[in-house]
Amino acid sequence: MDWVASLALWGFASWDLPWNIILGIGAPVIVILIWALFLSPRPVLRVHPFLRAAVELLIYVGVTIAWWSMGQALIGTAFALVAVVAGVLSGRRALS
Repeated sequence: MDWVASLALWGFASWDLPWNIILGIGAPVIVILIWALFLSPRPVLRVHPFLRAAVELLIYVGVTIAWWSMGQALIGTAFALVAVVAGVLSGRRALS
């Protein structure tokens, strides 16, 4: 769940007061709620594996864009690469 820390850093570092507090706390909380609804080991809403993968992909794209917007394109690209590899491996395991 390194994306929680990434989103908190993005919120606190990229915005001026009071938006940095709102986004530094709000962005991770919203993504944690989405994770709990769809992606947790015991999700509140069971959805088709492709929809589950799409939600996971949206979270990772959002974190990658957050890193890029902070001027850290290398970290963002590395995060995206690791997320895609992990997603493909877990998706193959879930579908077989």
